[in-house]
Amino acid sequence: MRYSFVADHFQYLASVGLITLCAVGLDRILRVIPAALVVLLGMLTWQQAGIYRNQETLWRDTLARNPQCWMAYNNLGNCFYNQGRIGEAMEYYRKAIQINPNFFEALSNLGLTLAAQGRFDEAIENYRKSIQANPIYYKALNNLGIALTAQGRFDEAIENFHKAIQINPNFHETLNNLGIALAAQGRFDEAIENYRKAIQINPDSSETLNNLGLALASQGRFEEAIENYRKSIQANPIYYKALNNLGLALTARGRFDEAIENFHQAIQINPTNPEAFFDLGTALAQSGRTREASAQYREALKLNPDLTGALNNLAWILAAGAEAELRDGAEAVRLAERACELTHYQEPLFIGTLAAAYAEAGRFPEAVTAAEKAAQLATHAGLNDLAAKNRQLLELYRAGKPCREVPPAKP
Repeated sequence: MRYSFVADHFQYLASVGLITLCAVGLDRILRVIPAALVVLLGMLTWQQAGIYRNQETLWRDTLARNPQCWMAYNNLGNCFYNQGRIGEAMEYYRKAIQINPNFFEALSNLGLTLAAQGRFDEAIENYRKSIQANPIYYKALNNLGIALTAQGRFDEAIENFHKAIQINPNFHETLNNLGIALAAQGRFDEAIENYRKAIQINPDSSETLNNLGLALASQGRFEEAIENYRKSIQANPIYYKALNNLGLALTARGRFDEAIENFHQAIQINPTNPEAFFDLGTALAQSGRTREASAQYREALKLNPDLTGALNNLAWILAAGAEAELRDGAEAVRLAERACELTHYQEPLFIGTLAAAYAEAGRFPEAVTAAEKAAQLATHAGLNDLAAKNRQLLELYRAGKPCREVPPAKP
């Protein structure tokens, strides 16, 4: 009866006495017209059972009987939301709220649909209304924290996550989300603590295990990170993010063959992720497989032409790579200039690559200017090794010579 006053199936409990009484009389009738009655009852059963075919059918039938059932509107909205039909879900959440403006669940759910469309300010407004209607609704507090995190308002997000955890300490999703917000602020020890709490509650959360790996990797604890990425993949073998992150950690440990294998698996699961192609290219380049690396960078740029890392790394291979047949000064300049434009000429690594591209194209005065700027920016950023490298290359460019990488030693 919480759903609707037309929930007639609840009458069965109160009908036991009457059914018993009628059964005696029916016994005699059944001897006369058994077939007809069986058919009739079968038809009625078939008709009634159709209502319960799925959630959407059930709630549509409820609304047909009671158009003012605000909870049915919300539940029907949930059906659409779970199917990815965000616009339809939003419509039904709004109808529920129109009937019952203080229906906190629908207000929070409406916020979810708005957040899914990137309309975070509107989502936050509805989450706050939900919390105002029910201050202990921890799911709305959690959702509010997620939206605030998406806007980079980490302190506010953390505050709301803490409130949600006080209400329900066992809601592992909030502990995970709190960890994400803390990690975004560089508070990795606190993030790790909350990820571990979440995993104690739900040991098979592939997302939380992956996030724990990320936090550990950010502290340089790669072996621990690798362990948690593997657990994440074990819990969800098609979780391509964990596969990709495992590849990154293995790359950082110099275990290139294993890393490349995991990048390939991630790409096989999700071939539309440009970052995976870029990371695969980086592992190949570091293992001396330059030609294969350049091919992966090009695949990444097909998916995202403005992926700055791929633009820069491919430009470097074309400008200064050890394999002469891959070098192309004009294309290197085009790629490197685009990477620098996207970063407003403030990234010293990219400007250093641009200098090498200019040199390969025979534009040595521009190469000198770019190398000087790269060295200056690197010095100001405290990147002393990068600054020293650009000063060293600066002498080459002044002498009218391009940069050349040394070919890897053959076994």
